[in-house]
Amino acid sequence: MTTAQAAEALGVRPSTVYAYVSRGVLGRVSEVVEGRRVSFFDRAEVLGLAAERARSRAGVVSTLIESDVTSLDPRGRLLLRGHDIGDLAGQGFEQAAALVWQDDSVPWPPVHPDWRRAAEQVAVAGAADPRDRLVLALTLAGAADEHREDLGREHVLTVARGAIQLAPAVVGVAGGDAPNRPTRGGVAPGAPVAEQPGRVAGELWRALAGRTAGPAEFAAIETALVVLMDHELAASTLAVRIAASTRADPWSCLLAGLAVLRGSRHGGAGIRAAVLLREWMERGGLVGPPAAGFGHAVYEQTDPRAELLLERVAALSPEGAAAVESLSTEVLRRHGAWPNVDLALAALTVAGGLDDRAPAVIFAVARMVGWTAHMLEEQPHGLRYRPRAVAGG
Repeated sequence: MTTAQAAEALGVRPSTVYAYVSRGVLGRVSEVVEGRRVSFFDRAEVLGLAAERARSRAGVVSTLIESDVTSLDPRGRLLLRGHDIGDLAGQGFEQAAALVWQDDSVPWPPVHPDWRRAAEQVAVAGAADPRDRLVLALTLAGAADEHREDLGREHVLTVARGAIQLAPAVVGVAGGDAPNRPTRGGVAPGAPVAEQPGRVAGELWRALAGRTAGPAEFAAIETALVVLMDHELAASTLAVRIAASTRADPWSCLLAGLAVLRGSRHGGAGIRAAVLLREWMERGGLVGPPAAGFGHAVYEQTDPRAELLLERVAALSPEGAAAVESLSTEVLRRHGAWPNVDLALAALTVAGGLDDRAPAVIFAVARMVGWTAHMLEEQPHGLRYRPRAVAGG
């Protein structure tokens, strides 16, 4: 089958057919026809994939959605809007977000004062967990948005910038609030939300560490924010797209993503990886397969995000990098699993003396960029997610 025939059979664009090839979903052969190279696809394989897309299977949800935001190569390459993540990691977080959003608004404007004042009410709730404070702040800010139902591109981006800039002020923790983080006079829970004069990375470091970031620390957390911005159709991203398909407002879409991140198998994996890394550094033993920080559903070996972030951690803490290396070697030898970005986030948390829940917070703030891009991409399609149920065994 030609590319056009394969695209028609699958109900996607030709560019998506090639994306399936890059992800290892489809095979392809090339032949020279009348002086030009033409791609051909195995008919049975294409039709089998088309049937797979249409068939419900007990216990499995197989979802293929066209998207131009991110491209993953199982061999260890990640592209955002066609740009290699290694190239983007050298840019500022706001600049990289603008590329993902295909928007030129840098620097970002300040948060709307009504949203800022509403978010200050987080202090009244007294929530200790920074993830809870972030959810509360976005809920309150959304309630104060008089244009909440505006689904236009400019308003969606304004909400995204506002939510991301509010995050550092509302997730700060007091020095004694995190048992494994050194007391450094951190930001008190629910502190008033002031204007953020610095870049998001620096403000987030101050919130999670209780001190101003040095050059190596700033580079490390900014790299983490950039490499985590989007990763195709992760569970939280799919939740955001489902919410967007119902014409939910942008605040609600972001909250849908945050709700899914609360799970230990997604946004909380970095927290569990930090526990594993600390135990390894203290005792040097490994009991059973690691609960988090290793292996990936897509990458066959190396997670490129982990490599980039671990390079920054090595500059921040050679001792921490050595511990990660020895742990990774042992896990690979015993269980054949390669480190993923959750281990890198854990390494950043331990090396930087951050709050225990820092991996989940950094993940959430970064991923709001990708969620927003997917939100904008999904809205024109309308309601299209309606899986069918089958009888359980």
